[in-house]
Amino acid sequence: MGQIKRAGSHVRKVLAIALDSAEWRVMGPLVDAGLLPNIAALRDRSAFVRLDNSRELRTEFLWTEFATGRPAEESGFWGVANFEPGDYDGRLKAERNLKPWWALGPSFSSVTIDIPDRGVITDEGVYGPQVVGWGAHAPGFDRTSLPEGLLREVDSRFGPHPAFDRECDPLWYSPAYLRNVTDALVEGAALRSEVFEYLLDQTPEWDFALSVWSEAHSGGHVMWHGADPSHPAFATPTAELAGEQMLRIHVALDQAVGRAIANAGECDVCVFSLHGMKPNCSDIQTSVLLPELLHRLHFKKAALRMPGGEEWRAMGMPVVVPDENMQWIDFVARHFADSVSRRAMNFVKRALPMSLLTAARRATGRTNHKPGDLVGDIPPESPFSAAKEGKGKSEPTYMPLWWYRHRWPSMRYFAIPSFT
Repeated sequence: MGQIKRAGSHVRKVLAIALDSAEWRVMGPLVDAGLLPNIAALRDRSAFVRLDNSRELRTEFLWTEFATGRPAEESGFWGVANFEPGDYDGRLKAERNLKPWWALGPSFSSVTIDIPDRGVITDEGVYGPQVVGWGAHAPGFDRTSLPEGLLREVDSRFGPHPAFDRECDPLWYSPAYLRNVTDALVEGAALRSEVFEYLLDQTPEWDFALSVWSEAHSGGHVMWHGADPSHPAFATPTAELAGEQMLRIHVALDQAVGRAIANAGECDVCVFSLHGMKPNCSDIQTSVLLPELLHRLHFKKAALRMPGGEEWRAMGMPVVVPDENMQWIDFVARHFADSVSRRAMNFVKRALPMSLLTAARRATGRTNHKPGDLVGDIPPESPFSAAKEGKGKSEPTYMPLWWYRHRWPSMRYFAIPSFT
């Protein structure tokens, strides 16, 4: 926290810069090495505190807890994956009409952009521009803004974040994807700086300003194996490249921090991260193993198959690295079979060359891009009123447990959508 006295004012301006999922075990050595000079300068003249995330393995609702000052037990918001018991359905939605602590009425002006996965979508007591979902990581909410039309103006003036909805593919094994997504994240970090400056310039009497840079989160998901020697995939072919791209992302974030502080004028500055990053040691158990074991418990047969499993065990169970030309979800789906027809289809898929499979998928309209390409739809701004209600949210199709949903009504126990 860097403190700069604002003379003649009863309320100090506070500039909050969030580096979502920035892990100090990675960032700290870069600061010490002089590679992140702006963050280093701020640390040297400021109070430095390590945050302890008491929510082990659950990070989805931390931003809602931060924004409301209320734990999930009180707010009722536990994450974006929801189960609807009435019809055995699941939806991804984040909106809850919860009130943030900066909703202090007309005497307190706030500017916020890209608060991620938040259950706070409200106009009650909030004064000043609020932009939701311009470039947040894995947005589980509508793109919207207050006042309505502001996000549409931002998109028109600056364009959308170049990595929006394109940085969630788990293609850690694709060199082309790692390079392309890093290019988009680096560009997006700089572009968010421009958007943030524009919002502050439009609100010269702001009291509180918060911008969340999500690029460390996005990059960490697919490149952590290049940053953490303890990661099981640290020795895989793309690890060195992933580490290089993570450095590029952190340098871009450092530049964004320096630019935001220089542009804000006299104010108190807080640069923070609510949680960091580490190897994922939970989602395989909850999204793959648990639903499969419950399926076998009930139906006495397997849905997931493991072709070549004995050979893999004999090799010492090394990290499985998919072909760089294969989409991750396709790789996983090829080993999922709960019917004779699906098992036969997967057998054919495993037997055919990847080039032929790719051509067939393109011919049938199922895909028109390679894993290295960045593709994704950027929806227009949604009305603020609709965003508050959380209408039209998507199914969690990326979760392997979702493939079991047609079996749920007949099962006594089954795994419901969740994510850590």
